[in-house]
Amino acid sequence: MSDFTSISSKEHSKRFAHFSSLVYMAQSDGVIDENEKAFLKPIAVKLGITEEEYNQLIQEPKKYPVEKTSDINKRLRRLFEMFQVIYANGIQDDLQRGIVYEYALELGFSKQYAEKVVDKSISLFSGQFTFHDYHSVISKE
Repeated sequence: MSDFTSISSKEHSKRFAHFSSLVYMAQSDGVIDENEKAFLKPIAVKLGITEEEYNQLIQEPKKYPVEKTSDINKRLRRLFEMFQVIYANGIQDDLQRGIVYEYALELGFSKQYAEKVVDKSISLFSGQFTFHDYHSVISKE
């Protein structure tokens, strides 16, 4: 795979973008350690990320930075979709929570709002919610 645009299907492109964002955030401290790889690998498998794509992202995590937007609804949708992607394995420790928090910051949320939305999202994702339900709860304050 030579470029993001060479990924064939729209759905795979979306999954790839979410996964590349996780990888990008995992390397925010400059390195992807074994704990982060242990968090990322099962998600890659779940998303259908090929071994080649996975290795490329691990080798060049800055190649696909998080796409920012000033639209709050788009930010919330991206964060919601990210939670859908990763929550099957749950947010099990501070490392994983930190990666999601950094993703929220990278999307453009303020520090205070990012903390609040990540905490609320973790609580919400212990059950099944539609984006409408999620948006309604998160946007109330």
